[in-house]
Amino acid sequence: MEEVVVANNTPNSKVRFSGIDLLRIIAILLICIFHANQTLRWMVDFSGINISNIVSVGVVPFGTIGNILFVICSSYFLVDSRKSRGEKAINILIDSSIISIGILIGFLIGGQELDPETIVHQIFPDVFRMNWFIPCYVVFYLLAPVVVAGLKHLSKKAHFLLIVLAVLTYGLLSLVYLMPLGSELLHFFYILAIVAFIKWHTPNIYEKKKLNLILFIGGIIFAYLLYFLFFYLARRNPYLEQVWIMNLLSPVLLLPLICLFNIFAKMNFQNKFISYLSTCSLFVYVIHENYLLRTITRVNFYNYCLSTYGEQLAIVYMLICGSFMFICGFLLAVIYKESIHRLTSKFSILMANLYAIAYNFIYNKIFKESSPSDN
Repeated sequence: MEEVVVANNTPNSKVRFSGIDLLRIIAILLICIFHANQTLRWMVDFSGINISNIVSVGVVPFGTIGNILFVICSSYFLVDSRKSRGEKAINILIDSSIISIGILIGFLIGGQELDPETIVHQIFPDVFRMNWFIPCYVVFYLLAPVVVAGLKHLSKKAHFLLIVLAVLTYGLLSLVYLMPLGSELLHFFYILAIVAFIKWHTPNIYEKKKLNLILFIGGIIFAYLLYFLFFYLARRNPYLEQVWIMNLLSPVLLLPLICLFNIFAKMNFQNKFISYLSTCSLFVYVIHENYLLRTITRVNFYNYCLSTYGEQLAIVYMLICGSFMFICGFLLAVIYKESIHRLTSKFSILMANLYAIAYNFIYNKIFKESSPSDN
């Protein structure tokens, strides 16, 4: 989908390697397993201290980890992008709606009774935030060039100061839910600013494979130790529930994940299959976490397993569910990409052109005396 700028090449030399594409696929797998676990935790009591509970609790941060990795991968390319493509943003939203409508039709044909509100939400999934990541990612993609342009005007020292202040005011405070007002979109730009600094000002870090590996392993172990510690301490002291080590802004989690990304960014191998699957990753995100699939199909699957085989194999059901969503998600994503997506891509270009014409018409009507340089 995008090209990787290899750290040891000249700035103008672009080589397509598949390391980052592979990491993006791994991120989707983690997100699928997280969502499978999320549904299961609503249905099974994991209050006891046993292997099943430890595994389930350990999987809880997978969603955050997957989202951070996905945003890091995207940010790595966006920090060198001068502008966003309107047709791509439109295409993502159209594909999201069509996939949601297709799943809705499938449920209706299958005889599922749905209330009018649910039907409307399925037709306009991004308007009603049925999957928060997609609309947030689209806005992030559209605004990224503006933020990048601002970051490029900063000196190395000023950029580093910005990151330090962001980590102190948002990163560290987010660990105890005391951060200033923010949103998921701000979280994405927080990651973008850090990725931009590393890529622009410390490119040699990609070459330090051993250092990145040590920092990743040590950092992720440390993050999980803190996470388990506060998770179980909170069982005795509810006040400690305010401590959340594994969040999108957490520097404890972000540092090892950036090191993991650095390792994959330097994997000099090419695999067309992996690169192709990576282009389907957003489709998988939309498909597997569709409202109807997660509240009906996923719940029915767990109900059957729990009633038939009991709760002692709950973690096995979760892994089966997550793996099934991952595999089937990619199969459906490939089918969609090679069929309907070909049409939506062309339609998105048409929509973007019509929008540009309408915008220019309105702008020229309002600013009739604008200079030629404004056009």
